[in-house]
Amino acid sequence: MKKERFVKNKKLRIVVASLHVAAVLIGFGVLVSVMHFTSRDTMVDYSDGWSLTYEGKIYNNVNLHEFVMEHPARRGDELVLTKKLDTTVYPGECLRMLTYLSSVEVTYDGMPVYHYGREDIAKRRMVGSGYHIIRLQKFMEGRIIRISVVATESGAFTNMDPIYLMPANQVMPSNIENHVWSVFTSIFLFMLGIMIGVACIIPTWNWENRARLLLIGFFAMLVGMWDMASAKLLQLLSLNYSFNSTLEYLSLYLAPIPLMLLMTSMRWEHKGWKYNALRVITLGMIIFDIVAVVLHFANVVHFSVVLPYFHIYAAACLVSAIITSIQPIKNMSRQERVMMWGLLVLFGTVGLDLIRFNVQKYIFPTEIWLQETLLPIGALVFICFLLLGYMMHLHDIMIHEVERDTLTSLAYQDTMTGLFNRSKILELFDELIQNDDKVSLILFDVNGLKKTNDSLGHAKGDLLIKSFAKVLKDSFGNLGYCARIGGDEFVALIPSGHANDIPKATKKFLQEEDLTSKEIGFPVRASYGLASCDEVREKSLEEVYRLADARMYMMKQQMKADELAGNI
Repeated sequence: MKKERFVKNKKLRIVVASLHVAAVLIGFGVLVSVMHFTSRDTMVDYSDGWSLTYEGKIYNNVNLHEFVMEHPARRGDELVLTKKLDTTVYPGECLRMLTYLSSVEVTYDGMPVYHYGREDIAKRRMVGSGYHIIRLQKFMEGRIIRISVVATESGAFTNMDPIYLMPANQVMPSNIENHVWSVFTSIFLFMLGIMIGVACIIPTWNWENRARLLLIGFFAMLVGMWDMASAKLLQLLSLNYSFNSTLEYLSLYLAPIPLMLLMTSMRWEHKGWKYNALRVITLGMIIFDIVAVVLHFANVVHFSVVLPYFHIYAAACLVSAIITSIQPIKNMSRQERVMMWGLLVLFGTVGLDLIRFNVQKYIFPTEIWLQETLLPIGALVFICFLLLGYMMHLHDIMIHEVERDTLTSLAYQDTMTGLFNRSKILELFDELIQNDDKVSLILFDVNGLKKTNDSLGHAKGDLLIKSFAKVLKDSFGNLGYCARIGGDEFVALIPSGHANDIPKATKKFLQEEDLTSKEIGFPVRASYGLASCDEVREKSLEEVYRLADARMYMMKQQMKADELAGNI
């Protein structure tokens, strides 16, 4: 009954938790949709009418939405854009342009207006990617503006992203509105990872279970951080584009590690070739990341250069994770089945995202809509599957613990009275005697059990035993441990800290005997003997028991003598 009640309550909690998560996701979706559809369009497309110079060729009257270079820029290649500004420039207006891994210098009529990347190039650091805000001034009306973009890494760009004219205070809000789903999904994943990490600090369950949940949290946080950096949301906090881009690549490179460690931990019990394969692949990813980090921060090879190799290895990791998870459905645990579905979703979105990234960069670079990544959505769905599977895993563990505790309780409990049995009292005595050499033991022998069974029946005899157990527990239960060690033999084990309370408890015991006898209609009496460990040479339960038994026997003989004397 206790197990069934626990299972029912646990299932109810899982349903309630799932409904809460669903409500949060629905509310999140509604909020994002409202913000997206109520946002104001404050941008003016300023991509038409540019003159471009690249590799000695001049392209006139170019629309940046349509211009594609013949090949990806090589390191050091310069692309120059020039255009005559409008005759009217309003206060607070600016040009917003997005560049990747390139230095930028802006001048008008030969006068410098803006520059980025000089310091990073001088220190051989990676030049980051980000939105550049070129503030326009009244005196620039009708002047020629010149923008020089120099690739600092091979393959930095294959085209120029569109340039927009807008109020300076609308630059980041417009960016958020244009990438609203990606931005809010990344924030949700990042905050979810932090909340999971905080939850794991509280030691409410064992380390193995917390470690798995912590890995899920790390994966969510890293994917969220990568997407926030990829959507250039970090520019709200830092204008250090090199740092932002480093964080973007670092979180992307680290994200597979907690996922692979989670998969490996799930295979730990099964061992075999699948477990060993996951260990090798995970170790390979860790080594790859260590090498990439060392080379990057030593300014030998930057993160952006090894990105294609990371794509290949990450795809191999995901394929291996799916292959090692394939097994007959009947052999899968519930958590493994849910994990498999989540992996398939993640595999699909990662595969599509790899295709999207390379298609947008090398085939259709002017298609702006291809810049929207699918990975955060897939990661969010995958993490929901992970959390669901983890909840199932915890549920199974808790059921197992309840069964184990129930069996343990039965092994140490007297089924008739609910008191401890002989095995448990031996264990408790050994524990107490290690720190307390004055443990007291009171041995009880219920009077008249055979007589009650013979004259009133065994049902009344069982009632006598149960009634006496209650009397014993009510009297001595607060002082120590009570147990039934035989048919009519009971024990109270009292630590030395409560030795002075024994006389008071004994008085209550005698009063409870009288009250219980009146309630059930026949006598509830017991002889007892008290002995302490400091009264015997060998501090063993046998010695203390023998002394208590001798004193209990003397009391029984005295009670019989008093009874006979009263009957004469």
